[in-house]
Amino acid sequence: MAAGGPGDHWRTDLVNFGAEAFGEPVDSLIRDILRLGGHRLLDDDAPLGRRLWALWPTWAVGVDVPADLERDLRHTRDGLQREAAERGWEAPEPDDLFARLRRLESELTSRGREDVALRLADAVAAGATGTEVLMRLRSVLQSERTSGAALDPSLATQMEAVVEEVNTLLSA
Repeated sequence: MAAGGPGDHWRTDLVNFGAEAFGEPVDSLIRDILRLGGHRLLDDDAPLGRRLWALWPTWAVGVDVPADLERDLRHTRDGLQREAAERGWEAPEPDDLFARLRRLESELTSRGREDVALRLADAVAAGATGTEVLMRLRSVLQSERTSGAALDPSLATQMEAVVEEVNTLLSA
């Protein structure tokens, strides 16, 4: 039985754990399709979902994705974007914990704190379960907060918000 952690399914790796599944640009195309409401198109019993499942490298990230699969994902994403625009609907940018974490990693990197950004990415990649990932994230962020390193106030606020959300998830 699956433990519900990283490595159980490509979709939960991407959505729930913010981990890579196939590598870029495929991971971003999949996230876009999901963000645009294309969940059913990627279900395991749908043609694209079956192709992704057959290709998914359970034990290692980054496979040689056939060009036709990438093309089909891009075509699906573009079609969903056109449909959304025609209906006057704007898909919101993802704002889950891992989307905020990716933005925080990017902000840390742009401000010369690559070391912390890499520790956060490693915390996500190294966790065997969802709880372990959250505990590792909290540990990295709390150690940075107590390290005495001078942080830009907006960066400190972002880090604190992530810690608070992690604490909430862990106490649930």
